[in-house]
Amino acid sequence: MLLADVALASAWTLFSGPTRYLSLAAAAFYGVGAYVTALVGAGTVWPVPVVAGAAAGALLSLPVGLLALRLRGPYFAILTFGLSELVRHTVIWYESNVTGTVGRVLVLPIERRTLYWGLLVIAVLAVGAAILVRRSRWGLALVAIGGDEERAEVLGIRPVGVKVAVFALSAALMGATGAAIAPRWTYIDPQVAFNPLISFQVIIMSLLGGVGRPAGPVVGALTLGLLSEIFLLQFRYVYMIVLGTVLILVVLGLPHGIMGWRGEARTEALVRRLRWAIARRIPRRFAMRGQYQLFVNGEWQDAPAGRTFPDVNPATGETFTRIPAADAETARRAVEAAERARTEWGELQPAVRTGIVLAAAQIWERRREDLERMLTTETGAVRVKAGFEVGYCLDLIRQAASLPYQASGEVAPSNVPGKINYFMRKPVGVVSVISPWNFPYILTLRAVAPALALGNTVVLKPSEETPLAGGLLVAEVFEEAGVPPGVLNVITCARSEVAEVGDVMVTHPAVGVVSFTGSTATGRVLAEKAGRNLKRIVLELGGKSPIIVLEDADLDLAVSAAAFGGFFHQGQICMAATRIIVEHSLAGALASQLVDKLATLKMGDPGDRQTDIGPITSPTQLAKIRAHVDDAVAKGAKVLAGGRSHGQYFEPTLLTGVTPEMRCYHEETFGPVVTLTPVKNADEAVRLANDTSYGLSAAIITGDPERGLGLAERIQSGIVHVNDSTVHDEPHAPFGGIKGSGLGRHGGRAAIEAFTEIRWVSLQTERRHYPFDR
Repeated sequence: MLLADVALASAWTLFSGPTRYLSLAAAAFYGVGAYVTALVGAGTVWPVPVVAGAAAGALLSLPVGLLALRLRGPYFAILTFGLSELVRHTVIWYESNVTGTVGRVLVLPIERRTLYWGLLVIAVLAVGAAILVRRSRWGLALVAIGGDEERAEVLGIRPVGVKVAVFALSAALMGATGAAIAPRWTYIDPQVAFNPLISFQVIIMSLLGGVGRPAGPVVGALTLGLLSEIFLLQFRYVYMIVLGTVLILVVLGLPHGIMGWRGEARTEALVRRLRWAIARRIPRRFAMRGQYQLFVNGEWQDAPAGRTFPDVNPATGETFTRIPAADAETARRAVEAAERARTEWGELQPAVRTGIVLAAAQIWERRREDLERMLTTETGAVRVKAGFEVGYCLDLIRQAASLPYQASGEVAPSNVPGKINYFMRKPVGVVSVISPWNFPYILTLRAVAPALALGNTVVLKPSEETPLAGGLLVAEVFEEAGVPPGVLNVITCARSEVAEVGDVMVTHPAVGVVSFTGSTATGRVLAEKAGRNLKRIVLELGGKSPIIVLEDADLDLAVSAAAFGGFFHQGQICMAATRIIVEHSLAGALASQLVDKLATLKMGDPGDRQTDIGPITSPTQLAKIRAHVDDAVAKGAKVLAGGRSHGQYFEPTLLTGVTPEMRCYHEETFGPVVTLTPVKNADEAVRLANDTSYGLSAAIITGDPERGLGLAERIQSGIVHVNDSTVHDEPHAPFGGIKGSGLGRHGGRAAIEAFTEIRWVSLQTERRHYPFDR
């Protein structure tokens, strides 16, 4: 802070003479020097360039200088000292959160900017203090602090005492700001905590505002510093050891601080409003980080023993980050946190829950580009698919926000005189959501957003293939939107812990509903466990969706619908059109044009906007696809297009001559493999379409819409689209399948059925006579 010190001394000198207006320039110079020093000293990941930081410092300093013009020389020092505290605390807070002294290494701009405003309040209060002490020695003392302590001694002033008072005031304000605005973050820098004055200040801050969570790394750093003072200084500075010990005791005894401990519940509504207001005005971006944490009971925390597992980019095969690996005990704590929060959350007015969900939609829209990029990185989704999924989720969240006002009941008559019957919808309580990897945003949010909006609390476990897109990023969005602690909990786990974590999420007594999207085999296991424990369960499972092409169909439409339905997102979609059933007269032309269409699809880097076919999400899935194709070819199927893999990529593949003994006839391949089967007529097409254990989606392409609707009545499927692809969904539509494709529905009013229960409440308005009455 050399430039700042020089500027402060210069300003003090200039202000006392006729050139006092030059203090404006001195103030600007002070701000530039302070901010440049802060930016450079804080490291290379500060979010704005040094030049922009210098400009911000100048702009912040000018109003301070303007206010100072109305005061005499000594009081200008009060203002510049306030600015110095602003800069210093910003740097302390930044270093404490970014250099790794707490468990989370990402700076959250919403919290950072809120803190800036809180610190600016300190500077404004310093102006008020200057006015109050115009004729006292405090001003001279502060000048001495900023300039020359020896001069203060000559004047008979003890600047250390004034320092203590000012430090105590600023520390109290800092602690209060931290507790009210960002109660889960620390503002102390343990590496400087053993300067006597700074220790005094940090103790006050910690007592009021806490040290953030987790406190473990902070305590460790403080302990290390204390030991260094004991052994290196050889007890020469006993006060440092005493202050350090007191600070450690404060951190251990009140890690949340007095305000954080006592006032968190009372200030929750204020915190939410502040976050909503700031979220609408301040852009915030996701970043690739080296460390992520679980989100349980409103706190970001490490997994037990710090266990992690790799998150791999399927296009490159490289691990781009590591994810915390929760265990069964973590899952139990998450469910218990959700159970504690359910009553208060469920009793909130609909407008409050709707407001939070709409705030999440605004945040989602603002971060669209980063959400798309993460989807491409983690799942191999091409840019078109990533853009579609993120955009769809925006509509999905907004639609969910309307559900609290649609969960209406009814008033029913009674045969009992004076009896009024009310049937009303109430939240089920705790909802366990287990989501898959293929459409992680959509298939997570279509359960999470409605469940929250309808007054339930949620425990979410995303797929181990997509822990960020399917879980932790969703947690960040809703945390910023203002969900209270415990309302949304997100736990990630490695493949080895999936069974035990899932078991807790299904069988825990507090869980009211389980929402699972995934394979039919896993769905059967979970349904059995839910049944034994009398749990409601919503299942969206596998599919083997047919697209029937009749002889009067528009051939171009049929080719486009089949290509999109079969190969969008490499066919890794539960409702993918994996079976083309076409009438004989059109089969040859359809096959020829479809082969030509597939030849135009570009396979490559999913980040390239021209790419149509990206990588298969996991090696396990790639092996299954390859096995299905090899099995079919070995048993006599003919490959019309594709059939080969290239690294983690698999060519769009069209097979014909597929028979029931082949695996791909009955089993879900979940990859870019489509079969084409000619049939004699529409009746045979319907019979083949229904010859499957699945029943999720189907499509009929015909030139006669009425005929298409008639055939749709005969298809055994939860969804049938006429003159469209099998791949189609809308947020308000009841999405789900029959047979082996699932139980229950998501979307629109179906979500109300899934995540609420009917309560019968009756009111007896006149004296009822019972049989025992005489």
